[in-house]
Amino acid sequence: MINIVFYKQLIIEIIIGLLFYIIVNYIVNYFLNKNKKITLVFLYNIIKLLYVVGFVFYILKQFPVFNDFSKTFLATSTIIVAAIGFALQSSLKNIIAGTLLSYSKTFQIGDRIRILSKNITGYIEDITLRHTVVRTFTNERVIIPNSVLADEIVVNNYLEEMETSYPLVFTIYPYDDIDKAIEIIKDVIKENEKTIKKDNIEVLCSDISLEGVSLKVFVWTEHIEENFKVASDVRLSILKEFKENNIQISFNKGYSFKERN
Repeated sequence: MINIVFYKQLIIEIIIGLLFYIIVNYIVNYFLNKNKKITLVFLYNIIKLLYVVGFVFYILKQFPVFNDFSKTFLATSTIIVAAIGFALQSSLKNIIAGTLLSYSKTFQIGDRIRILSKNITGYIEDITLRHTVVRTFTNERVIIPNSVLADEIVVNNYLEEMETSYPLVFTIYPYDDIDKAIEIIKDVIKENEKTIKKDNIEVLCSDISLEGVSLKVFVWTEHIEENFKVASDVRLSILKEFKENNIQISFNKGYSFKERN
C-alpha cells in the first residue's frame, strides 16, 4: 500500500530543498557578480556540488531499498571507489588544478590573459570545477581544462598593475632631419591625453640598415584596453607631422644611402 503521508512529506522536503538552492544561488551569484574573485567563485561551485550530492543522498535514504543498496555498496566500496577514481581521473585532475589556480590567485574573473603556447588571448569569464572560460576579442568562448591551464605559461596583464606600453618603430631616410623626427615623436606623445609617463620619453635609434634609420619609442597608457587605440592615434599623428615637415618613411628594402644627396 502506498504511504501517502510519506510521499507528501518527501515532496515537501524536495520542494523546500530546491527553493533553498534557487534562492541561495540567486543571492550568492548577485554578490559574486559584484566581487568577481575567482577563489570565491570556485569555492561556491564546490559547495553547490556538495549540497546537490548531499541532498540527493538524503532523499534516497528515505527509501528502504536504497538502505539495502548502500549496505551492499559499503561492502564492496574499495573496489568501486577505485573504479570510480580511475574513470574520473581526468575530472579529478581538473578539480585539483582548479583548486590550486583559485587559491594561488594567478588571475581573477575579468583579467586579461595570454596563453603563450596556445596563442590564446582573452578575458577570464568563469571558472568551474572542470574548466575555465576565456572570452576572446572576437567574442568567442574558449573552454580550457583547468589541468591544461595549470601547466601552461600564462601572461596576466592585470596582475599587480595595469599600466602597459606598446613599441612604435619609424624607419626614415638617413638624409632627413633625424633630430626633428625625434622632436615630433616626443611632442605627439606628450600631446595625447591618454598617454602617461610623458616626462621620460626616450626615442632610441634601434637600427641602421639599408632600409634607413629606425627610431623606436614606447607608448605608455594606464590600461591595456586603450593602449592599441592610443598607439594607433599616435602613429597616425606622427605620420601626419612627418609629412608636413618633409620627413619620409622608408618603405624600401635594400635602399642605398647614395640614392639621394
